[in-house]
Amino acid sequence: MSRPLAIGLAQITGEPYAGEDNRRLSVRAATELFAGGAQLVVLPELIVPGYGTDPSRLEALAETLDGPTVTAWAQAAADAGGYLAGGICERDGDRLYDSAVLVGPEGVVLHYRKLHLFGEEKSVFAVGDVGLPVARTPFGVVGLCICYDLRFVETIRALSLMGAELVCVPTAWLSGFNSRRWDAEGLLSAGARGAGAGRPRPDVHRVRLASRRCDRVSRLLGAVRPLRRHHHRPPTGERGRAGACDRRSRPRAPRARASAGGRAAGRSAH
Repeated sequence: MSRPLAIGLAQITGEPYAGEDNRRLSVRAATELFAGGAQLVVLPELIVPGYGTDPSRLEALAETLDGPTVTAWAQAAADAGGYLAGGICERDGDRLYDSAVLVGPEGVVLHYRKLHLFGEEKSVFAVGDVGLPVARTPFGVVGLCICYDLRFVETIRALSLMGAELVCVPTAWLSGFNSRRWDAEGLLSAGARGAGAGRPRPDVHRVRLASRRCDRVSRLLGAVRPLRRHHHRPPTGERGRAGACDRRSRPRAPRARASAGGRAAGRSAH
């Protein structure tokens, strides 16, 4: 039997190393998406404190799982009676992790640390050591992975074998398929970013989850990425789009776009 689910994909840009501002931005985006009908919201990778690879700056901004960001996200999810996945810079002793959590009304439901570190991330973050966990939620079994993990097919296959029906993928994705140009910090130039820079660009995808054999790649991916790229040097850029796709990596096309003002709008997926 299939089950309906509205997934809110928060395409937002967090300035690097702006922890408090990005925390407020992420909560505001999630609140808008919940108000627009989302039952599950996905935020980008390292949205708090903002994607960066400067060890000294990240050390000053890293948080534990009971820190202000996860606490604020859990409160937003509880207020809406929904679930929220997002990425943080996590501190555990003297180590930093590129981590993601799934929170709901009951608190932290899933905790994941990125296994496949990309580029300069390897000089900052420790390799994930909590495996590939899954959790049962009211709308099905959910897994987590982060950005570059998707390049390794066994990540999703392993989650699927453990029963995941949906995988949330907080992402800061360098796609390389557009002509936008970037400044020295790896952000979109002011002209390319336009007047709406920094505002939430929310999408609510309405999907149905159906139980299938667990030896197939996961049923649905919800991937979200901010409007910036990973590194400073390559000339190719970030697509700056969030999306949902099925287990065959086919995009689930929404029938209506979010309004230009950045407010949540209902979106139906085929």
